[in-house]
Amino acid sequence: MLLRLFTIAVIMLRLPLGFSAGSEAQEISGYKVALRNLVFSHPTPLSVQEQKELARKLRAEDLEFSGDSWQGDFADYTAEYVKKAYQDRGYFLAKASCEVAWVDDDSRTHRVDLFVAVHEGPHYRLREIHWKNMTAFSETQLLAAMPIHSGEIFSRGKIVAGLEAVRKLYGSFGYINFTCIPNTQIDEADRTIALDIDVDEGGVFHWGDLHVQGMEDRYKEVLLRGWEGVRGQLFTGSNVQELDRFLNRYFLPLRPGVNLSDYTTSRINLRARTVDVYLPLIPDPSLLQEFRKSRAEHR
Repeated sequence: MLLRLFTIAVIMLRLPLGFSAGSEAQEISGYKVALRNLVFSHPTPLSVQEQKELARKLRAEDLEFSGDSWQGDFADYTAEYVKKAYQDRGYFLAKASCEVAWVDDDSRTHRVDLFVAVHEGPHYRLREIHWKNMTAFSETQLLAAMPIHSGEIFSRGKIVAGLEAVRKLYGSFGYINFTCIPNTQIDEADRTIALDIDVDEGGVFHWGDLHVQGMEDRYKEVLLRGWEGVRGQLFTGSNVQELDRFLNRYFLPLRPGVNLSDYTTSRINLRARTVDVYLPLIPDPSLLQEFRKSRAEHR
């Protein structure tokens, strides 16, 4: 019955109750911006359907701005958004500018029309991709993770998606500090772009130490003894689930939708190439007082 009084995890070895997590930061409210019309000020290579799709995606962005600079902020945001749309269609050097016309307000929403001017520049295709300084995977393996191939229209979005896929590939083998820098080489004569991607694999990482604060030593020893079965194992991008499985062996469940790992902090030790976990169980004086009162009543 007493367990229902508390929402924080309680160790199954019957640790003292009454631990709380930090309070969440309050959100700063502002005005939402709703796009009414999207108008291109100059002729555009985008088809009518592509223009409608671009407007649809902008309307679905659910953007919110605060302060008197909201029109300029929205113009900057949409200009970058439009530029990326052109870059996904081969116009890698496209430049966009936007002008916002304030139509009216509806409650907390600014309704606007957006006038877009784009200088698209040349249209490019991908010439080739080369990877450098990798040891864990071959160039063939990394190229297979890219959703774009030589001769296709150069797409910024596909390049970004491919680099993210490679990052996840490395992360699944413990290379969580992997980075890569793509360098573009533009050939204006044949309107092609080559990519040279410089890789820094960063080394393989493993689970490190578990640091527990606010727990009695005798119970902490039990928890740390169990952690020895985790420490030294390969750390991958999916290890949060493994951490939850470990903590669920010792703690009762939290409220639905909240995982025990949400109360931990992970820190990377670059020198040791480990990931240490910190579990702060900070007593809440009001809950502890309530617990002591309830325990006294049931004696």
